[in-house]
Amino acid sequence: MAGPPIRASFSFVSRADENPAVPAPSLHTPGALGFNAGCHSAHHMKPTLRSACASALRMRGTWLATRRVMKNQELVGTVALVTSAASGIGPASARGFASNPGWTTLYRLGAAAAIGVLVLVPFQMLVFVTTPPPSTVTGWFALFDRSPLLGLLDMDLLLIVDQVLIAVMFLALCVALRRANPSWMAIALLFAVAAFAAYLASNPAFEMLALSQQHAAATTDSGRNVALAAGQAMVASWTGTAFSVGYVLGALAFLIAAVVMLRSDVFGRVTGWVGVVFGVASLVPASAGTVGIVFSLVALVPMWIWLILIARRLLQLGRPRGSTAATTATTGHGDGRA
Repeated sequence: MAGPPIRASFSFVSRADENPAVPAPSLHTPGALGFNAGCHSAHHMKPTLRSACASALRMRGTWLATRRVMKNQELVGTVALVTSAASGIGPASARGFASNPGWTTLYRLGAAAAIGVLVLVPFQMLVFVTTPPPSTVTGWFALFDRSPLLGLLDMDLLLIVDQVLIAVMFLALCVALRRANPSWMAIALLFAVAAFAAYLASNPAFEMLALSQQHAAATTDSGRNVALAAGQAMVASWTGTAFSVGYVLGALAFLIAAVVMLRSDVFGRVTGWVGVVFGVASLVPASAGTVGIVFSLVALVPMWIWLILIARRLLQLGRPRGSTAATTATTGHGDGRA
C-alpha cells in the first residue's frame, strides 16, 4: 500500500537519483508539496518521464542551495560595505569619494594654485637676490619712493598671492582627504585658515607704501619723524608674533595633511613622506634668526617636490570619473608609489 504522497515521491526520487552526492530538494519551501505530488503521480508513467521528473527535482534542490549561498554572500558584502563606510577609512571608498565629480572644479583649481606657487616662489627669490630688502625704515621709504612696485615686491607682495593660492590648494587637499581622516583634516584646515589670516594681518606692504608717501610729502621734521616712527613699528610687526604663529600653524597644517596622505590611497606614500619632510622643516619660522633662515631655505626643496606631486594628483582627480579610475590604476596610487 502506498504511503502519503510526499513520502512516496521522496522515496521515488531517492531511487531514481543515481548520484547520492547531489543534495535532496527541500520539502518545506513554497510550492514543494504540489511539485512533489505531481511527480508522485508520474510514478505510473513511462520510465523516461519518471527520469525527467527526478532530474527536475535534483535541479530544483541545486537551485535552492545556490540561492541560499548567493544570499549569504550578498549579506556579507553588505555588512563589509556598511562597516567600511562607518569607519571612513576604507581604501576603495576613499578613492571613490575623492573622485566625486562634484569636486572636479576644485581639484583643477587646486592643481592650478600649486603650479602658480611653483612659478611665483622662484620669481620672489630672484627679486630678493637682485634687490635685497633694506635694513632700515629710511631705506624702505627710499625704495618705495624710487619704485613702489619694487618696494611691494621686496615686502612680500608675491607671498601674499602665494598664501591665497596655497589656501585654494589646501582646500582641495582637505576635500580629497576628508574621508581618510575627517577629524584630523578638519584640524588641519583650521590651522591653515588661522595661518592664512595671521600672515595677511602681519604683512605691512601697503601700509609702508602709504607711510613712504606721507614721509615724502611732509614739510617739517616732526611730520617726517612721525612717518618714520610709524614705519619702524610696521617693520617690527612684520616678522613679529602674528608672522611667527602663522608660520608654525601653516607648518602643522601641512604636516597633518602629509600624515593623513600616508594612511590614504588618494595620494601615494612618496607624496606623503615628502610632505612630512617639508612640514618638519617648516616648523622653525624664518623670523628665528639665522637658524630660521637656514630651515626656510632647506624647506624649499621638499616644498617644490611636494607641490609638483600634489598638482599632478589633483589634475588626475579633476578628470572625469572614468579617466580618473584608469589613471589611478596605471599610475600606482594606493600601492605605495607616488
